[in-house]
Amino acid sequence: MNKGRRAAALVLLLSAGCAAAQDESLDALLTAQDAEATAPEAAPALDVIELADEPAAAPEARPPPRRTIEEIVVTAQKREQGLSEVPISISAFDAEFLADAAITDFRDLSIFVPNARIDANGTLPQLSIRGFNAHPLNRAFEQAISLVVDGVTYGTSPFFQLPLYDIGRVEVLRGPQGTLFGKNSTAGAFNIATRAADSDELEGHLSVQGGELERRRVELGVGGPLGSFGYWRIAGLYDERDGLLDNTTDETVPTANPRINGRDRRAARLKLAFADLGGFDLRLAAETVDVSLTGFGAELFLVAPQSVPLYRLFDANFDDLPNNYVGSIDADEYTDIAGEIYTLELTRALGEWDTTLIAGHADLLFDNIADPDFGPAPALTLIQKDRHPQSTIELRTSSPELDGLFGFGDTGTSNLTVGAFWQNRRFTDSEAGLRIDPTATLIFLAGDTLPLPIPLPQPGGVLPPNNPADDEVGIIYYDQITRSAALFGQFEWSPTPAWMLQLGLRYSDEQKEASWNSVSVQGTGLLARLALGREPYTADADRSEQQLSPKALVRYIFSDDASLYLAWVRAFRAGGFNQIASTGDPDGLQHDEEQVRSWEGGGKFTLLDGAAQLNVGLFWMNLSDFQVVTQDPSDVGFTVLNAGEAQARGVEIDGLWLVNDWLSLQGSLGFNDNEFLNFPFGTCAAGNEDTDGDGDERCDISGEPLDFASRFTATLSPRAEFTLPWQSLALDLGVVAAYQSSYFADNALRDERVKQDGVTRWNAYVGIASADGRWRLRIVGENLTDEVVASYKSDVPLATDTFYQTLEPGRLIFGEFSWRF
Repeated sequence: MNKGRRAAALVLLLSAGCAAAQDESLDALLTAQDAEATAPEAAPALDVIELADEPAAAPEARPPPRRTIEEIVVTAQKREQGLSEVPISISAFDAEFLADAAITDFRDLSIFVPNARIDANGTLPQLSIRGFNAHPLNRAFEQAISLVVDGVTYGTSPFFQLPLYDIGRVEVLRGPQGTLFGKNSTAGAFNIATRAADSDELEGHLSVQGGELERRRVELGVGGPLGSFGYWRIAGLYDERDGLLDNTTDETVPTANPRINGRDRRAARLKLAFADLGGFDLRLAAETVDVSLTGFGAELFLVAPQSVPLYRLFDANFDDLPNNYVGSIDADEYTDIAGEIYTLELTRALGEWDTTLIAGHADLLFDNIADPDFGPAPALTLIQKDRHPQSTIELRTSSPELDGLFGFGDTGTSNLTVGAFWQNRRFTDSEAGLRIDPTATLIFLAGDTLPLPIPLPQPGGVLPPNNPADDEVGIIYYDQITRSAALFGQFEWSPTPAWMLQLGLRYSDEQKEASWNSVSVQGTGLLARLALGREPYTADADRSEQQLSPKALVRYIFSDDASLYLAWVRAFRAGGFNQIASTGDPDGLQHDEEQVRSWEGGGKFTLLDGAAQLNVGLFWMNLSDFQVVTQDPSDVGFTVLNAGEAQARGVEIDGLWLVNDWLSLQGSLGFNDNEFLNFPFGTCAAGNEDTDGDGDERCDISGEPLDFASRFTATLSPRAEFTLPWQSLALDLGVVAAYQSSYFADNALRDERVKQDGVTRWNAYVGIASADGRWRLRIVGENLTDEVVASYKSDVPLATDTFYQTLEPGRLIFGEFSWRF
């Protein structure tokens, strides 16, 4: 009987699910059962069975842990910080996001950045944040957006045309960044970190793409240890794609491109890292790049009736239908950019202070032929060559968190970053040539001004090819050297855990020298003077500028999950020279510095127990002596001048929400209310000169919006990842909806014919992947609704009421395989 009771007691404990947790209770219960066996009123075994039918309540089940956002570590303030700690309007993207979104260049990236527009794929890169930009044709023009890669600043637009590959992180800082990033960051900065050589074991990634327009792209990055004393990493890229536009003129002109705006980009990078070399950490990098672009990508979308028969004199198949991705270009257009980039980073801890020396040298060669009449007639051909060597050194040190103010007193904590910057930048071996075919030019000048029919010269209706020996050729030889030096500092003081005061200051000194020699190397140069306003001249100039760029900011921290900030900044874009000035008029050879004053406020919020982040920024920017490029209606050359004032004010919001274990939602919203406050010297379309009646052929565009500046931009991107019930596979799918409102797609020309309408574009991808994320196979679609979007629009020289546009890609489908190992 006792054995039966002991068994029943064991059943009771197991049925309650408590055997493992109640060892001491088991002995006590067994003793009690023995006592019951000797008592007269002992209960039968059936009573125990009845108790077993009433198990104890099971512990309450806990919900599975919720996904939380892993914060990106950024260096936007020259020290490592979490993104939510940085009181700047900033968007940051890590390597995983860049791969998921199939981002391969700046244009792809700008979709996800509010109030930003980047098109760096064609001959003329367009770079704009909050509506502020630099004219793409004049590469001597200082940029409004700074480009910093692995700590080195690059000063000219061809660097923006280099591909993105093996990237670890991209930070897009909106608004003036003059204190830490220096001049020429009045609109913002791109701060890019390539993947580091720091892996203790062999690891890497491979991405292969193939699709429409003969798309072929291979990216590889591999790294590992160098014994016990360092690390290595190599990365390479091969990226080729056929042109976006068909070219009808290649049947008439054998040297013309059969397709326009294709690309062939190749690059390789080697990185080495060594730890504790006499107390120093050393990082070295060497890179070679070679970018070839076939054509500007222009099509005539609005052709005056009197010009159609003139174009068909040169190409019987001339296409005048808009928005069909068909152009008619006679020139063998191309852009080649090739060069080498070297960087060195040396770090050492001096006590608790981190000291960093960064040095870089780059040398790019730029070679370009473009067709500035944008049609099949050989009237005008633009020839450009130049070289961009630059050397850069920056030395800075950052303190630890100090007690009190710089270690004095005990009121709160503080930290300090100070540094020095030096750069020598050349713009050399520059040739800006213009070839003019007299026959074609005279035909268009006559046909554009005289209401007379022009007889066809032969039964076939097409003029014979021109003889290049009959052309007029003028070249502007140009050379420029820029020497920049600066001292900068920024400190933060937190008198209480909730309040932080930040002050920054940068002193800059810049010296520039330039020389021009505009000559006619073939022909008389008469047409260049009469029709286009170009004259031979020789000139030399120099400039000296010194500026102070201050910054003041206050931040209030409600908690680890919420903070607000308010900042005031003054920054500068350096003055400079007009590389392609048509004449030697001193007023047209150079322009003064541009100054921006900016107020900005915003907040950083972590929500839903770390499952969501929201960043909000409000800005008000005023620019004085705004640098713009304008053009006389009768002149193919450009004039750089200071346009008075411009203003931009608005809101920027971006965020990420991990909705549940399989769904995430990323989005951004930008509002930008911008205008020229005072700009009486804007460009007029031919035939619309002096619309304000002041006697100046240029147009007053005061009150008009800035170039390429949409009032609204928005992006919404849901992504879903499901684990499939077999073979350890996952389903990966995502959608990107990107909206931009209308904008004027030209520099300083305000004409409804160059206005791009608002548009929403849809991208999507679907694929399968291993559950551990090591490989993925998917199909990607871009611009699925095949929207026609112009990156640039303008009027055509020599042809009144005729306009051209360059188009962004239509619908493209490609497949991608990626592998991490």
